[in-house]
Amino acid sequence: MQLIVALIFLFTILAHLNCCSGLRCKIGHFSSNRLSENSTIETCPAEAQYCLAITCTKGGAQAFASIEWTCEKRQNNKRCAEIMHEAYKNLFGYKNVYCDCNYGEKGKSLENAQFVLPPVPPTTPKKLECKIGKFDAKGYGMAWPGFCLGHYCYMASCAKANNETFMRWGCSETNRYSEIVNLFGEQYNSKMTCHCLFGKMDADETNVMNMLPPLLPMASTVTRPPAVMPTKSTGDENASSQNTAAVHHCILILFMIASAIFHDNFLHLGSII
Repeated sequence: MQLIVALIFLFTILAHLNCCSGLRCKIGHFSSNRLSENSTIETCPAEAQYCLAITCTKGGAQAFASIEWTCEKRQNNKRCAEIMHEAYKNLFGYKNVYCDCNYGEKGKSLENAQFVLPPVPPTTPKKLECKIGKFDAKGYGMAWPGFCLGHYCYMASCAKANNETFMRWGCSETNRYSEIVNLFGEQYNSKMTCHCLFGKMDADETNVMNMLPPLLPMASTVTRPPAVMPTKSTGDENASSQNTAAVHHCILILFMIASAIFHDNFLHLGSII
């Protein structure tokens, strides 16, 4: 009985020795979305020959950085990067993820412990399609559809300290009233009062149909250049005079004809009586 127990114990030790190669590597994961690193130093399976650190980054919207520490039995940088890229695409729907596989020296422990989380690439603000432009209180200015960097399309009706008013369209990183007031205050070097309307976050063309808000008395102070009537040429004046004379002549002829008819009828009536 003791022999059987000893054999089982020996088999367990041999099996354990056979499953481990003696290569020790850093094992774990860390990403820019986590508050703390989750990793340990472990002994790898018997077939493992390389400690490996895989770093991945993604810029633009949903930017992030991540690192995986593990061990592998063979080295294949290209295939390793392809597997990680496909994993992020299939699991999270991420595109444009760049991954780099860093293998240590064959059979050497802790070769991946030196690698750390890479910096997160800068996030590029979304380009919005908004109405962009400016009009002053007299109605002079211009506006057009265009693209700008930010999250909100806005329309602002503002008055300077001297009561000069204007309207602006554009886009902003935030939908805070104070940001617009401070921006225009710096541009015009004046105290500013504004009425601002913001569209939905990351929604295109949300300021196209916005009308003048009622907060400022701009509507009562808007003046526009007087309409300029087209000037008639001398030839046009002569033609107009000739047309008027012809009309008068026709009226005179009709009057004479009517008088003659009336006179003849009157004489005929007298002869009958």
